Amino acid sequence: TLEKRERIMSDRTKEEWGALAASIEGWDWLPGMRDVAGFRLLRAGNPEDQPNCVPDVDDMATAGCMLELLGYPQLTLVGKVDGVPHYRVRVLDTNNAFVYATGQAWGLGRACVAAAAALGRWCGGDV
Repeated sequence: TLEKRERIMSDRTKEEWGALAASIEGWDWLPGMRDVAGFRLLRAGNPEDQPNCVPDVDDMATAGCMLELLGYPQLTLVGKVDGVPHYRVRVLDTNNAFVYATGQAWGLGRACVAAAAALGRWCGGDV
């Protein structure tokens, strides 16, 4: 069920979420993203240049870049738990009539990763 899947994904660490994000087809480092070590990329990077780099999914600039990697999907703030926002990200077709994938998690970056994982790729709006 969705609840069980969300619970399993919520047990991951920030580093595991970042590694998942970078492992999904279509991943690309964009300018302004930050890795888990705190290094902010000032220009688009190549994964081969920094093989141990994984994105910091809890960094808001990185999360914004992930929205771009998904093609600016529909975003909903579901609510807050203990002050932490919980988001739902839905990847829709160009007519906004069909939902291809949904990701839901606390934190915008994690919700983006969940949506990309459900879709099987970072689509850049090309679904």
